[in-house]
Amino acid sequence: MIKSQELRIGNFLLNSGNGQEFRLDFQVLEMIHRKRGWFTGIKRIPLTQDWLFKFGFEYVTMGIFNMPNTTFSVIKWSGENCYYESNDKKGSLKQRVELEHVHQLQNLYFALTGKELELSKP
Repeated sequence: MIKSQELRIGNFLLNSGNGQEFRLDFQVLEMIHRKRGWFTGIKRIPLTQDWLFKFGFEYVTMGIFNMPNTTFSVIKWSGENCYYESNDKKGSLKQRVELEHVHQLQNLYFALTGKELELSKP
């Protein structure tokens, strides 16, 4: 079950009843928080390469996707594992965050840049 604390208005989710992807609005977030209504039919969307391209990321090399005109990169290893990594000034790995779902990428991007991650391709 999705917890309201992990979501933000504007996150992409999946209505499992009709298979439609949608952006979370205040009304649905309130239903999730109050645990009522059709929230049980809401699912997280797995983060895939297709979603990275939809958000405007560009494939750089060897599983690395970069957001143009930023320093924000996502490392998508083979299989289903996707990570955001930050390095210190010497290039040593400082932190690695696993990203499994679209809303996690949206939330991390906003937390680090202060900007919403918008669709560039429908």
